[in-house]
Order: sequence, then structure tokens, then C-alpha cells
Amino acid sequence: MITSIPCEGNRGMLKAVRIQNFKCLRDTGEMDLRPLTLLIGTNSSGKSSVLQGLACLFYNFARPALRMNIPDSGLELGSFADVVYNHDTSNPLSFSLTVSLQGDVRENRSLTLQYRGAKKEPGLAFLRSLKISSPKTPLLEVRFRESVKEPSSATLNGVVPSTEFVSSVSVLSKKIKARVMRKVLERYIIHQRIYRSTRKKGFFAVMLPGVDPLNKIKKEIGQEAFQELTQAVRSRDYEVIEKYDEVWELLPEEDRKSRVVSFLEWYVSAIREAIRLYYLGPLRMEPKRAESVGGEVYTAVGFRGELTPQFLVRRYSQVERMINRWIRWLDVGARVVKPRWLIKKLGRFEVIVKDERHPDLGLRVSLKDVGFGIPQVLPVLLQGAVAEENSVLLLEQPEIHLHPKSQAAMGEVLADMAGVLKPRTRPPSRRPPRKILLIETHSDLIVARISRLIAEERLSPKDCIIHYFDPTDDGTVVRQIYFDEEGAFFAKDDKGEEALEKFLGEFLGSDYSEFMKTIEAVERARMRRRQQNDK
Repeated sequence: MITSIPCEGNRGMLKAVRIQNFKCLRDTGEMDLRPLTLLIGTNSSGKSSVLQGLACLFYNFARPALRMNIPDSGLELGSFADVVYNHDTSNPLSFSLTVSLQGDVRENRSLTLQYRGAKKEPGLAFLRSLKISSPKTPLLEVRFRESVKEPSSATLNGVVPSTEFVSSVSVLSKKIKARVMRKVLERYIIHQRIYRSTRKKGFFAVMLPGVDPLNKIKKEIGQEAFQELTQAVRSRDYEVIEKYDEVWELLPEEDRKSRVVSFLEWYVSAIREAIRLYYLGPLRMEPKRAESVGGEVYTAVGFRGELTPQFLVRRYSQVERMINRWIRWLDVGARVVKPRWLIKKLGRFEVIVKDERHPDLGLRVSLKDVGFGIPQVLPVLLQGAVAEENSVLLLEQPEIHLHPKSQAAMGEVLADMAGVLKPRTRPPSRRPPRKILLIETHSDLIVARISRLIAEERLSPKDCIIHYFDPTDDGTVVRQIYFDEEGAFFAKDDKGEEALEKFLGEFLGSDYSEFMKTIEAVERARMRRRQQNDK
């Protein structure tokens, strides 16, 4: 079961992703993420692969090896050879995340993780390099040795392998150098203080490893500069430390490696703590007549929505108003009421739905007895209601089994779920927090409703984007389609214009085209019949 990444606060947001050599995706290019991010294209074009790749990466974020098969998670991707582009195991698998973090790092930075297949364990891929970049500028790159005998021993704390597996370090950013230098020099200064203290008191002087490097630095840069540098280390004045870039080469290589790895661990940990990610697959589990709940604490409804009943019974009072508002918008003629305990001591209960089409009758039935629409959409609504600010929801076909009218309304529900829908009149008592929704959909009605909401000025076009997946002989190409202030579609380049034409013809134009072809076929049939009758 995929749950969210541990988080201690809303301290960041995922801004963009890029995936290379994963399944049919040779290179997605940088995919901008917005509160409403729509993934659209034909079957087997790679839309679900983006969601699977992100889920796989985030689930494995606490491990040095990328496992392709996660029990009870919905991720059964096979071996590395099964998922790598063209099944060519010489291709590196690469994920890039552009993240905006609060705190020490406020600007957008990209974290790129590159994996290669493990020779002895075909289901695994090991981390080979890790790179941090600011927009268009590489800041830091660390490469790791090709062979890791024991995966469990290859990590200190998180995704980053320990220093002994580092083959090369390249630090191009003065800011990162300054942070690493401060940590190293701070330790050296402590070593020197201990050494002087023991010698002054007449004890046997303990010659700690930081004393000699510190004396060497002092000799190279001079007494006055050395005093300024050590004062800057104590006061954490990074601007002053950056001035002494030449000191970087004076530090022992192993100390530089060790502190760079520590910096990477901190950075990856900050991303892991800042962003929660939830993945809900295309087919939700069929409800049962009787459910059970124990003392577990749930953070997600599960890949197939299998924990929806347990989530509902635990948090009904928190989510009841919001999910029933969305159900009312979908116009499915029902309302989810408080679950009914069957045997409370044993944790046995039943999910109950009230018939809203005939309110005077007061009919209440089991979720098992209301068809497929509500049970399929309820996990989507529940996960959207409980997801935290800046979290990422990966949703496959949220409209499945819904009537066309309800599919259109789902566009409005998703906009509200993302926290970006402007209310018609006064705002509800509790609005959902802003979050990122990656929506894989085949519903032109959802897209049409989003376009209409923009035209009605209830939704900003800046909060919406379409990624159109276009299969080619050289892998799927992902093109961006945007909304203007009137809700119309546009592209920013010639390739995007070509994708826009395909999108309009294959996706939005499909229903109209089919309707016109049906009318033409009916007319031809009538003409044939008249001709036969005339004979």
C-alpha cells in the first residue's frame, strides 16, 4: 500500500518533473506542474507511466536502490529491463524534480537522480549519480561506484549512498561550497580548541585530524584572512566564506566528500519531508457489505481505494461536509452518512448512503447496493478532502463509471479539490488547501468544464495546463497545451501547435466527429432502403 512521504510541515512544492528512459517515455522534457495538470493522449501513450514513475521514485525515496515491485502498492513493474526504454539495460533511468523549498533554500532547484540496473538483482536499479541544479545552472553532481554488493549497507540515512561508494564529486556552486566549508572548518576549529586546551593544562595533547589542515589553511591565506574566515564560520556568514573559494582545494578530499554527502542527505530529506504524494489507480476496489477497522492510523486511501471505508469511519466528522458537497455537485442522487457499526467491539461496520432523490422516504442503503459510480468516485473525493497543502495527488481516470453529466461536473470538483476554484457566491466554511493534481483522463467533458470555468472567471488559466502525449517511432513526445483568459486553448511553438491540432481532432472532436459520422451513415442507410423500395 502506497502511503504518503513523511512530512513535518508544508515547506515546499513540486513545481516540475522530467522522466527519461522509463517505459515508452524516452524523454518527457520538463513537465510544468500546476494545481490542475491534465495528462491526455491515446491508450498506451505513456500517461500512466508518468504517474507510475513518480510513485515508484517517491516510494523508494528512503532507499539507495529503486525497487520496481512494491507489495500491496499497485506497483508491479517487473524488472529493470521491463521498465527501461526499449528494454535496453544500457540506458540510464532518470528522474528530475524541480522543487521550491522554504527555509535555507528558497529558489527553485532541480534534483536529478539517475539509476542503472543491478546485474545480480534484475528487479533493482541502483543510484549512479545525483545532481542539483538551479534554473539552467548545475550546482553539484556526485557519482557513485558501479558495483554495490550489499544494498542495505550502501546508505547512511535515506537515498544517498555513503562516502565509501562515492567515485567523484563536482561542486560548481559557491553557495554550496560555502555551506560545506563551514561544516568542515567548524569541526576543525573544535579540534584545534580541544588540542590547545589539553596542551595548556599539561595533559598529553590530543592531535585531532582537523588541526593540521587548519594550520595549513592559515599558512596559505595569512593571519588576517584566517581570522576573518574563522569568525565567519562561527557567525555563519556565508557571504564572507564565499570570498575564500581557494580554501576549498585546501580541504582534504575525504572531508569534502563526507560533507557533500551530508549536504545531499539533508537536501533529499528536506524534499521528502516537504512533499506528500498520493497515488490512486484507475480501478477502485468494489465495496463490501461489512468492513473491519483496527487501531491503525491511515494516511492514504490506498492505490485501489481499499482503505476508503476505514478512512471514512475514522474521519467522517472531518470530511463529511466537503465530500457531500462534491457528491451534490456530481448530481448522483445520494449522500454519504455516518457509517453504521455492526459489532463495535470487533470493529465491524457498514458504509451507508442516503437516497437524496426521494428525501421524503428517508431510504438508507449499503454502499454495496448503489451501483458502480459512487463507490468508484468516493476514494477520489476522500483522498482529495484529507490531502494536505502542497501535496501531490496522482489520479487515474477519476471520472470512471460516471454519467456524462457527472463527468462534466467532475471538472468543477477537481478544481475545488485543488483549492483554486472561486466560489459562485460566498465561500464555504472550509475550503480545500491548495495542492497539485496530476489527472490522467479520457474525459473531454472534464476538459470542457475546466475551459468553461476559466471563461466564467471562476478559475485562473495560470492554474491549469494540459500535457498531450503523442506516440512516435522514437518514443512518446509530451507537448504542452495552455488555456488563455477566455478558456480557449493555445500552444507556444510550432510543435505545440501540431499537438494542439491532434488534441482538438482526436480528443475534443471525437464525440462530434462520431456523431456526424453516425448521421451520415443513417442517411446512407435510408437512401439505400429507398432505392431498394423503388426497385
